[in-house]
This record gives sequence, structure tokens and C-alpha cells, in this order.
Amino acid sequence: MFKTIFIGYSWAMKDLIKTMPLYQKLGYAGILPFAFMLLALIIYATDTMHTLFFAMLLIGYSTLILSFLSAIHWPYAIKDNDKTRLILAMIPTLICFGLLYVGLRFSPLWPLPILAVLFWHQYLIDRKYFTLLEFPHGYLKFRLRVTSIVSGLILMSFVVSL
Repeated sequence: MFKTIFIGYSWAMKDLIKTMPLYQKLGYAGILPFAFMLLALIIYATDTMHTLFFAMLLIGYSTLILSFLSAIHWPYAIKDNDKTRLILAMIPTLICFGLLYVGLRFSPLWPLPILAVLFWHQYLIDRKYFTLLEFPHGYLKFRLRVTSIVSGLILMSFVVSL
């Protein structure tokens, strides 16, 4: 019985992945490092040096992704001379730089919840400007799923690292 369910499930997943747009495949693939770092933090929970290393790696990866996500607004904000949008697009990168400093100088654990909040901040900015940008149909729902998963993984990483 389980074999039949698993085979049916795997075929359904294979068909789903085939029809999935490339941006979704890449977006979901981008979740894997977050999951890997959570797993590493669980495995090395009793080893302080490894915990700090993987937490710092998580901060670094999160800041890269947030900078990437916020950068989409730059060309549109410049074209429209929208100062508010320029500032909103720059805030995550500046905060991330500060969090990198805090992580390297003091502790890589405490910036993690702030990063989870920043992913939601970026999602809300994207949602606000969704009608102005030329996103594919279903992109915002996809971003909501990815943002939920990523922020959840970051928060779980924080909790297991305490």
C-alpha cells in the first residue's frame, strides 16, 4: 500500500516540477541552504564552535538573499524618481550589513530573528508594489510560501542554537 502511495506521489511531484516555472524551481532550490544550516545546527547543537559557524553562515546567506530581493526595486524607483521606494529597497541591505557586524563582533545568534522579520519586510514591499512591477502570475503567492518557509527555518535555527 505504502509503495503504491509513494510511487503515485513521486510521479505527481515529477509532473509538478516539470510544469513549474524556472523562477519557482530556483526559488525553492534557494531554500535548501537554509534547511541545510538548520540541520547542521541541530547536529552540532552541543558544539559551540560549529553552532557559531553555521549561525554566521546563515546570516551571510540571508543577507545575500535579502540584498538580491530588495535590488529588484532599484531600476523602477530610479526610473520613476520614487525616493520612498529607493529608501525601502536600501533598508534591508543596510540593516543586513549591521547584522553581519553584530554577528561577527558579538554573537551570530541574535541577528537571526531580525533577519526573519526582514524577509517579511521585503515581502510586504514587494506586495505593495506588485501591481507596479511586471511579476508573473502567481509570483506573489510563491513569494509568500517561500518567505514563510525561509523565516520559519531561520527562527527554528535560532531556537535550536540557544
